[in-house]
Amino acid sequence: MVVETRYAVGDGLLLGAADHWVLTTDPHDDDVVDELWAVISRARASDVSTTEQVLAIVEKAFGGDPPALAIVVSPYTCSARGAAQTRGGMGD
Repeated sequence: MVVETRYAVGDGLLLGAADHWVLTTDPHDDDVVDELWAVISRARASDVSTTEQVLAIVEKAFGGDPPALAIVVSPYTCSARGAAQTRGGMGD
């Protein structure tokens, strides 16, 4: 399987694979990025939900307090932490 990847310098990190998307403050750690990719691309099998795995990785990377994190699992599940938290429901 060929995986297309792109990189642009910035303060954030956006990873997407199929119906799983993660947007977070850049942890500046390739190992963290690799762990996140393994989870959202489903390369790492687990009985724990994708959202819970991503939360655990990002919270560990930022000492329990991620500056900004949004997780989308299509079609309609979204979780946010830090500066990415939503103020209202969908459509607000």
